Amino acid sequence: MFWNSEISRTIMLKKMGILTSYVSPMRKGLNPAFHDPEGYWTGSAARARVIPYNTRMISRDSAPHSIFELVDEKWRGRVAKGRTKRNRAEKDKKIDAILADLGLPMDRKRYPHTLSGGEKQRLALGRAIAQEPDYLLMDEPFSQTDEILKKDLIGRILQLKKDTGIVYVTHQINEAMALADNIAILSRGTIARTWTKKQISCISYDDILQCLR
Repeated sequence: MFWNSEISRTIMLKKMGILTSYVSPMRKGLNPAFHDPEGYWTGSAARARVIPYNTRMISRDSAPHSIFELVDEKWRGRVAKGRTKRNRAEKDKKIDAILADLGLPMDRKRYPHTLSGGEKQRLALGRAIAQEPDYLLMDEPFSQTDEILKKDLIGRILQLKKDTGIVYVTHQINEAMALADNIAILSRGTIARTWTKKQISCISYDDILQCLR
């Protein structure tokens, strides 16, 4: 049994003598073009469209059972369409841009275990960016990155935060002051003090130390 994208490999296995002939009862009634006369393969293809809905807003009886029902006026403003898949060329272009921005090797065939600690951190960030999230939680993302590269990556985050909300956790006050619109100091699991964007330039180390006492 093969799916529509696997027929060439199935025929290759037959020619190599790896497959065993088997006539499935399930192929009864199928067009002869869809199965091997010697019983070495049976072809099949299927596609399912799923319509998820919020059961707290729509009852089972009133839920749509077909995409064609969604053109009804009653569904106007109540339906969201999934994000269109990019083609391979667009995906490759996006991946290359992210790798370049984060200073990562352009060789995609490398395995994660061959990367340095800093490269692994940046790879994790790149994977998150590729999903185009609305928000990112970044916990010490550059703790294993040298200062020169860190400066470049901070510039990348400044660009990223124009379209993405970022919660940035760090022990480096200079990173927080360079990146933040708002800063909160955590002490013993609670917020000890906060500063707004306008107040950030006036923060001193004495202010921070006082919060931690």
